[in-house]
Amino acid sequence: MPKKDALGIYLSEVRKIPLLTAGEERRLIRQAQAGDKEARKELIRRNLRLVIKIAKRYFHLGIPFLDLIEEGNIGLMKALEKYQPKRKYRLATYASWWIRQAIVRAIANQARLIRVPVYQSEVLARYKKTSEELSQELARYPTLREIAARMGLSLNKTRELRELSMGMLSLDKFVGEEEREQLSDILPLSREPLSLSLWQSENEDNPFLRLTDDLERKEEITHLLELLTEREREVICVRYGLLQGNPHTLAQTAAVFKVSKERIRQIEKKAINKLKLFVEMEKEK
Repeated sequence: MPKKDALGIYLSEVRKIPLLTAGEERRLIRQAQAGDKEARKELIRRNLRLVIKIAKRYFHLGIPFLDLIEEGNIGLMKALEKYQPKRKYRLATYASWWIRQAIVRAIANQARLIRVPVYQSEVLARYKKTSEELSQELARYPTLREIAARMGLSLNKTRELRELSMGMLSLDKFVGEEEREQLSDILPLSREPLSLSLWQSENEDNPFLRLTDDLERKEEITHLLELLTEREREVICVRYGLLQGNPHTLAQTAAVFKVSKERIRQIEKKAINKLKLFVEMEKEK
C-alpha cells in the first residue's frame, strides 16, 4: 500500500480514538507503571492525536508525514518511561517536549544525511519567518517578489527557498497514461507564487473554498497539498488552477493527463476527502 494511502487510513483510524479524561489517565498510568503492558498500549493509543498535532507543524520540511508520526510516537513512548504521576501537569504536556525532540532529531539526521549546510537551514528558517510576517501584515499570502525584497535576496534564490520549504509540483513530471509529455509542455507556469485567491473561484461548488473557510490560517491549505500523492497533487493543481490561475473542467483536466473523466473524478474525490479529514482533525484539536 502506498504511504500516502496508508496515511489517510491512519488519520481516519486515529480520529476515532477518544481522548483521555484526567481520571482515566491517572488510572492507566498507575497500571502501566505497575507493569501492565495493556495499560501502556492504551496510553500510547489515546495520545496518538497529540503526535499528529505536533508532527503536522513540521511536514512542510520535506520528510514524509508518516515518518514524522513514527518518530513522534517514539518520543511519546520515551515520555511514558520518564513521566512521574506526582508531577502537577498532565502527561500530554510532558510528552509534547519528548515528541518534538524526537521529530526534530529525525529532521536533523535527515539534513545531515543529504548534507544540507547549516547556513541553508538558517536561511530556510528566515524565509519561513518572513513569509509568515508578511502574511500577517498583508492579510494574504505574499508574492515571491515581496518576500525577496524583505529578505534582500534575488527572485531566483527566493524561488529556490520556496520550493525547498514548501515542496512544489514538479513540472518535469511526465503525465498521461503513456507518460510521454511533461506538464511544463502543456501548461504555462506563473512567475508568482501560489496565491490562495486561486482556491476561491467563482464556482460555488469549489470544495477548496469550503476547506479554506474552515482553516484559521488559510495559507495552511498550501502545506496540506503535501499530504497528497504526487498524482493527486498534480490533478488538484490543474483542476483548480493552482499553476496558472485557470480552473479546468473535468473534461479539460482529463485531456491534460490523457485519462478518462471518471479517472480524474476518482483521483479528485480521494484527494479532497483526505484534505477534509485532516482539516476536521485540526478543528477538533
